[in-house]
Amino acid sequence: MRRVNAHAPRKATSGRASPWRSNWTRPRPLVQGALGWLLGRSDRTVPIPGIRTAAQAEENAGALRHGPLTAAEMAQIGELLASASGPVAPRS
Repeated sequence: MRRVNAHAPRKATSGRASPWRSNWTRPRPLVQGALGWLLGRSDRTVPIPGIRTAAQAEENAGALRHGPLTAAEMAQIGELLASASGPVAPRS
């Protein structure tokens, strides 16, 4: 099985800009955006990300400084996901 390094730079795969880094009120790295999305889906969610280095732990902890994504950010992501694959039901 091929291993994927989640922290390696990625090539752009489409003409669209990453929603995590464009036109957002609080720009953040991708991993922090993903953790913010998880936190924004439910106040009962506690993400437990894996880490291998102290730098990854610091980056993951940075998601707490930003907090969960706003309702507007969650709606924008929902629209992007729905246009790509169909509707995604919110969790609570």
